[in-house]
Amino acid sequence: MVSSATENKCSLRLSNFAGDSLAIISGTRFQKNHNFVGKLADRIIFSAKSGGFVCVAELKSGKWKTTDTIEQVRNGFKIAATLLSGTKVNSWYPLVLSNTGPKPIDVKVIQKDTIAFQGESLRLQHLHCNAELSQIVN
Repeated sequence: MVSSATENKCSLRLSNFAGDSLAIISGTRFQKNHNFVGKLADRIIFSAKSGGFVCVAELKSGKWKTTDTIEQVRNGFKIAATLLSGTKVNSWYPLVLSNTGPKPIDVKVIQKDTIAFQGESLRLQHLHCNAELSQIVN
């Protein structure tokens, strides 16, 4: 567990959440501690607020490859599903944060290669670094 969603020069701001309202897992630490094979997103965030939500965020301070990022976020939701063990949440958010948006060719990949969680599918959502989680959730 960690208390922030920051990697290098990119972060998902958590300023409008009380300290005890989020549980945040570092993907890197999870991989090391649980011998997870495969690419894993930087943060898996759980909250009981707003009927419960899960946010999986990959934070990119430089260039990023769309297919790899989708895989990282998808694997984050696999971990979330295992940890929730059948508990349903009201909403979920597959995110990549970076200062450079996807290229036009990557937008097509994002539209086709959706991410599944709890019987639903969503597209990866791009936000700029330092976006506020509360604006995404509300």
